[in-house]
Amino acid sequence: MGTMGKIVLYTADKEAGHAAIEAAFQRGEEIAAICTDYHPESELMRLSRGPIDQEIPVSPTLAAVLAHARTTAELTEGAFDPTFGPLTKLWRRSKRRKELPNPDQLASARQAANWVNLEVDLENKFVVLKEEGMLLDLGGIGKGFAADEMMRVLNKHGIYIAFVAIAGDIRLGAPPPGRSGWGVAIKTLGPSLEQVIQVATCAVST
Repeated sequence: MGTMGKIVLYTADKEAGHAAIEAAFQRGEEIAAICTDYHPESELMRLSRGPIDQEIPVSPTLAAVLAHARTTAELTEGAFDPTFGPLTKLWRRSKRRKELPNPDQLASARQAANWVNLEVDLENKFVVLKEEGMLLDLGGIGKGFAADEMMRVLNKHGIYIAFVAIAGDIRLGAPPPGRSGWGVAIKTLGPSLEQVIQVATCAVST
């Protein structure tokens, strides 16, 4: 998904720890291959090229992420919107070319980007796209979902003292031995760290 991942864990069994890390990263790579918009043949990008107003079967993983995304879009009244792909694509191109997008292209992208045009059936694993030109973008949820899933894999291997970081999306397990939590640094625009918080058994996005 255009970034790097990191796992730190504590275990008395080094071999078991390496196996857990390998399994967690395997799950992370699987999610990346499904959810990234950096690869034209990812499942997400193939879905975006699908027919309009038809039920399109999707994998359980993509169904789960899109169901979370669709629910969040509804709860936030569109402040979070997984259908903003046309605008993401347009502004990425604008940044590369160092020029503002064409007003007609911008209007067309805005027309195609609206979460109400995305229908997700989690139980039956299908998606319906209801507008021409839709392009899905999971940049606001994909890495966090992957971090959650990678932590779930570590837990399945019996490891609970761990953290998973995918860029600024961090999933924290139980705190390290003898400590109250994991140190997570908060930095905004300046070169220095503004704050370090001590947290555990939660998620932080910086």
